[in-house]
Amino acid sequence: MHRFEQIIRDSYAAFNAGDLDKASALIGERVEWPNQLDGGMLTSRSDVVRYWKRLGRMQPHEYEVKHCAPGKADVVVTLIRTVRSPDGTVLSKGLVRHRYTFREGAVVRMEIIL
Repeated sequence: MHRFEQIIRDSYAAFNAGDLDKASALIGERVEWPNQLDGGMLTSRSDVVRYWKRLGRMQPHEYEVKHCAPGKADVVVTLIRTVRSPDGTVLSKGLVRHRYTFREGAVVRMEIIL
């Protein structure tokens, strides 16, 4: 298993459990992270955690990791994303891919691959 794969899997498990501190532990202090709610990029770990909290209040997300494909400095993760309404109704469920770029052991960029 690639050295970042277990960290990524643990991060998604923590995210699903609502432990955003643990989920964000692999993110560098300075990061480029897409803001799908407002457009643009988030640029710090604390911005990402605030974004996740906001997203969770609006449309809770759950991720099931299906596959990790490591490269030299990045990992592409294929996931099943389930989006729910605040009352728990499933709004959407489907495949999504995220690419994480690492530097010095921390994520410095996250991309959503369409």
